[in-house]
Amino acid sequence: MKPALALAPVLLAAALATACTSAASPPPVTTPASLALADSPAGLAIRAAVNEINATAGGPVAAQRAVLDRLVAPDQSADQRACPAATTTLAFDPAYRDMRLAAGGTEYLLPAYITIYTDGRITGSDLTTLRMWVTGGVAETAALCVS
Repeated sequence: MKPALALAPVLLAAALATACTSAASPPPVTTPASLALADSPAGLAIRAAVNEINATAGGPVAAQRAVLDRLVAPDQSADQRACPAATTTLAFDPAYRDMRLAAGGTEYLLPAYITIYTDGRITGSDLTTLRMWVTGGVAETAALCVS
């Protein structure tokens, strides 16, 4: 057996052992502060708003647009009205454990995976950070222009 070929089984065994060790690693630890934020009254209001948006994903574009128009923060409503006509709808899969307050402490930033629907079919995906505010127990979004 040539020296390079003699090492092949050893290298393969080492690679498998490393893969097994990596797979057995525990998931990342979520900090108690981020869990507390996600489960706070503000976090629950944000979840309710995201669920309301998601309930319209894959359905009529006008239905989702109506929800987005209703949930937009007042200072963002002009931007929301200026959005071009949509041809798709979106569903968000947020990483609630990674939700955080922006500098200043009034804006919530929520990383999310987006699923894009066209005529009820999944046609794409993307990543975003949703910007939201909670006023009087109700979550409001930044302008969300869906294309």
